[in-house]
Amino acid sequence: MHSPQSSRARLWKASGLALLLASGVASAQPLRAGPFLRWDLEERPGASVPPLAQAVSVSWLDAHDRVRWTVRLPSRMREADRVPSDCRRAHDGAACASELEAYRARPRASQPPFAIGVLRDGGVVAVADATGVLLLDVRDGKVLLDWEAPRDASARFFVDEGHFALEGAPSCAGAFLRGRMLQRCGSRLVYFNGTAAALLQLAPPRLRAQARLEAAQVVSPKPGRLRARIPFGSRTLVLQGVVYLH
Repeated sequence: MHSPQSSRARLWKASGLALLLASGVASAQPLRAGPFLRWDLEERPGASVPPLAQAVSVSWLDAHDRVRWTVRLPSRMREADRVPSDCRRAHDGAACASELEAYRARPRASQPPFAIGVLRDGGVVAVADATGVLLLDVRDGKVLLDWEAPRDASARFFVDEGHFALEGAPSCAGAFLRGRMLQRCGSRLVYFNGTAAALLQLAPPRLRAQARLEAAQVVSPKPGRLRARIPFGSRTLVLQGVVYLH
């Protein structure tokens, strides 16, 4: 699990973003605010120009940018967390390229374009991308839970700006961007990647519920607006948002 990067490829030691979510509102850690998680990016030379930047691991750094531990990402994350190929699939290569540069320049104030979120709660840090969520022990990086999001979705929910509400007890609500999110709801986390949703418990770490988005759950009440109701477990996740016409 702990391994130095020993390849000919260039390792970008861009310090990662720790996203603090309180009451459904996300805020970026200020510089030198404390320990944080870094996505370790490795340049992969090949046929693509420019070469692909691939996330290979995550590291926990203290307030003085000293590495405390490093965990290699599971293969599904390493394969999915690449730019610019990931950006081309999203049809916004230019935006992703600028976000990558911003991350390399100011890692504490930004995040890689493929990241859905990083959230710390007590002794657990959650790392999320489009393929799922890792729950890691802050002390040593031990993997407490590795949840892979369901694949082969029949529908996709994408909005430029949106609002979510988790119905049930306890309920919570908040905003999200690009049709994906990692949010805290009481002692649990709510995850959505555009095609699948999950409710994750932090203590002890476990999956409480998951669901795949179905086409029948998505409606468009008016042009440029989308709404979806996704039942999972005893809860229902309600999503709504707007798609800007470019």
